[in-house]
Amino acid sequence: MKFLNTVKLNEIKDLIGFGLLDAVTTNPGPIAISGRDFKKVVAEVCTLTNTQFRRKLRHWIPRD
Repeated sequence: MKFLNTVKLNEIKDLIGFGLLDAVTTNPGPIAISGRDFKKVVAEVCTLTNTQFRRKLRHWIPRD
């Protein structure tokens, strides 16, 4: 499988067009750095890849 870890829609579109992409992964960090709304980015990626959003939370430690 070929994974891409990005929130850059142009990269995703290019690789889909070449048939070189099986899945897109990301985390809140790159989305926050992009300055874009988390839900909108996830929705756009899901639309481009024709997939559903799946989340995996390994562990979470609340900040004080």
